[in-house]
Amino acid sequence: MDQNNSHKKRPYGFWNWGTGIFITIFVSAGLMLLLVYKSSKITFDMAEKDYYAEELKYDGSMKAAQNASLLSAPLTINETHDFIVIAFPGECITNKMQGTLLLYRPSSEAQDISLPLTPDRDGKMMIGKTKLVKGVYRLKANWTMNGQPYQVEKSFFVQLM
Repeated sequence: MDQNNSHKKRPYGFWNWGTGIFITIFVSAGLMLLLVYKSSKITFDMAEKDYYAEELKYDGSMKAAQNASLLSAPLTINETHDFIVIAFPGECITNKMQGTLLLYRPSSEAQDISLPLTPDRDGKMMIGKTKLVKGVYRLKANWTMNGQPYQVEKSFFVQLM
């Protein structure tokens, strides 16, 4: 026998079917573990903590939104250098209002801000930008006036300067 024939040189070195299958399974398992790790780090805050109870209140909120649409002017949101200014229509100035403002941040529940409704004599509420971060907020204003419920929802963008 020839010594050259007993030790055939493989054309691809260590590479064969078994090596390819092992590498494929190893890489697939690594990617799967990476996906599991990444998905465990994602926060999944709900839009509402108790959304079933909120859904049951939907008819009342529709009536409150309809009442708000019948006001003499819409609620407006303006931004100044240091403040977010929320202006209520004229009839809200002359009548006693009770309610809350929620500055809802869709991307993070921890950055939501809830405030009592306390407009000044001009019907304006000023919210300092020091409490806010740059980004999109959704204003949810709920109040009662003359025994009637009112609700306004508006989105706005806070641009910190």
